[in-house]
Amino acid sequence: MIDAGLNADISTDIQILATNPQHQRQGAGRALLTHVLSQADSKGQPTYLESTPSAVIVYKKFGFVETGVRFRFPDGDEVDPPEFFLTAVVREPFVLGSK
Repeated sequence: MIDAGLNADISTDIQILATNPQHQRQGAGRALLTHVLSQADSKGQPTYLESTPSAVIVYKKFGFVETGVRFRFPDGDEVDPPEFFLTAVVREPFVLGSK
């Protein structure tokens, strides 16, 4: 398993992936993620991102696994909801012919 502290020189890190609410459920996010994963695969690089707990199930469909690392944002006015967690997930590169 890959360490959650991946090196940006040897991994693809997705910082933000969002779709305008008016265009959700139309495949735009899937197309963008598929493109990024294809690029990472062609370089043989793992892909790393931090996800809201509710979205982890979506990323698992693309081969991501939870690293066991969670980031908690403290209570405060800047964050809604007051206690907000992100879960680190990583995906090994897909190599044609590998299992």
